[in-house]
Amino acid sequence: MRLAFAIAINVEPDILVIDEALAVGDEAFQRKCIARIQQIQDRGGTILFVSHSMQSVVQLCSRAILLDRGEMIMEGSPKNVAKQYQRFVNWTGPDSEDVREQIKKMDGWAEPANGDDNGKTGANAIDDDLSPISVSRDKSWYDPSLAPKTRVDFESKGAYIRDPQIVNAVGQVVNNIDSGNNYTYEYWVDFDNDAEQVGFGMGVLTLNGFSFGGTNNYQLPDAKIATVKAGASYHVQFHFDCVLLPGTYVLNSGVRGLSQGEECNLTRAMDAVMFRVSPQKTSTSGGHIDFRMKLTVAPAGN
Repeated sequence: MRLAFAIAINVEPDILVIDEALAVGDEAFQRKCIARIQQIQDRGGTILFVSHSMQSVVQLCSRAILLDRGEMIMEGSPKNVAKQYQRFVNWTGPDSEDVREQIKKMDGWAEPANGDDNGKTGANAIDDDLSPISVSRDKSWYDPSLAPKTRVDFESKGAYIRDPQIVNAVGQVVNNIDSGNNYTYEYWVDFDNDAEQVGFGMGVLTLNGFSFGGTNNYQLPDAKIATVKAGASYHVQFHFDCVLLPGTYVLNSGVRGLSQGEECNLTRAMDAVMFRVSPQKTSTSGGHIDFRMKLTVAPAGN
């Protein structure tokens, strides 16, 4: 598979069809392949990329199609299609057909009214007429109009996520925050059914769906809750240092555990919270992450 893919990408095709081929290589091989794919795109070539890796779809594609049983059930932006794919494959039982029909009726190209900052990014992502509503010492504040219109809740298996939000160091709910300060992402989980080995997670993404990462305690047996009884509620908090550069981002939430002896997602909420990182007048960094880099220049020795 690696040899076949390497041969295919080292010609100059007008159309390159890739069917899960990136899954066969290690990270170094995948990075080379992605770089080559982007070169083909840059020169005007067309890539037909078939994959179950939604992050790869979001990274490489400008248009996505969701297929099920030979039928196209959604077409649109990679982020929108990826979210509905993840929602669909996590839904089981007779309700999955209802979800399928809901997805078929969606406009995959629709963008949220507040989700793209009217095309502005970086230092221009905050409208000039917005004024702080609640200000703390780190100058974080809350904008009620900055609410995600793209939230997707997966099928619940006895757990429900509510009230996801970011709070600053003095406990104020905020969604305009500053790079370099400390915040807490929190949500509450209500359980309708008994569950075992319950863990909680979160993720940080760009508006186009690229994941920076996140954290969870799913893989830490000692950190999970051994038994949760129906009717219980838990307050989940993730404390973090903001290292993001100015822009608009979203947060995901998730709960995983054993339900009737089967390990599964008890619930997930994608795009649960939207937030901005405010511009910094003195920042010279680029991209999305502030690596706290320092530049030094000195005359070269003879």
